[in-house]
Amino acid sequence: MQLTIDSVSLEYATGFRALTDVNLNLSKGLFGLLGQNGAGKSSLMRTLATLQVPTSGTILFDGMDIHEHPLQFRQLLGYLPQEFGVYPTATAEQLLTQIADLKGIDDRHVRTAVVEQMLQRVNLWDVRRRAMSRFSGGMLRRFGIAQALIANPKVVIVDEPTAGLDPAERNRLYDLLAETGETAIVLLSTHLVEDVNTLCQQMVILGQGRVLVSGEPTQLIDRYHGQLWEEKIQRNQLATYQRQFPVIAHRYVSGQLMVTLLNKKPSPLGRAKTPTLEDVYFATLFTHSLPSV
Repeated sequence: MQLTIDSVSLEYATGFRALTDVNLNLSKGLFGLLGQNGAGKSSLMRTLATLQVPTSGTILFDGMDIHEHPLQFRQLLGYLPQEFGVYPTATAEQLLTQIADLKGIDDRHVRTAVVEQMLQRVNLWDVRRRAMSRFSGGMLRRFGIAQALIANPKVVIVDEPTAGLDPAERNRLYDLLAETGETAIVLLSTHLVEDVNTLCQQMVILGQGRVLVSGEPTQLIDRYHGQLWEEKIQRNQLATYQRQFPVIAHRYVSGQLMVTLLNKKPSPLGRAKTPTLEDVYFATLFTHSLPSV
């Protein structure tokens, strides 16, 4: 099972270039796609979902060009966009049953069992007959996850799946995606490093429509051992530090401002910092001259 993205570029009619020469190979498992707002994540997701055709390049699933055979590929696809609409007067059970039917689950008894199981897995069984207009944002997100995962898709594309979910719901989603990744290609697009750190065996960071770095999270983290330093400063010192030193990020810890510096040589400032995946993200943006803090 292989999804191959070969030299894909995408330019809109306005002249805006959303993707430039993207090359990726995805196999069974979870693959994280990180990037800032406007990095090209959603453009790549929509292109993979065959909702738009690339300006150049090809995308192959097990040798099949997905844009030459979009209907065939969609039968194998589960897709959760960042925003999606529902029929407000329909119930979750009705809508999910219709989607299961469209996905090719023709047997009524099998379809009923599949819908019941999926509603239970996303914790919507108790509200299955409630009109969708009465769903909270988190409940709508869970329904979106259910419709993406029904019928055992071979490729699953989820765009910002944890948006609006509380910690318990997020953990339930992690379990679902981890289980799905055992039998399918799961592409998880997010701006939350935690999502990728928790789930993904492979990842890529996009910036301005280009692949900035890709690989295994642990290997990418290892690259920064001995290169990161942490310093506690006053809030009014931040601008000065950013002008004078290679500050890749800042954060508050118990109300105290901490800055992280990238320097291959031992730093006279602060203490050595053990790198995290978040540091990899910020360091990548910093080295490519993209704003990160």
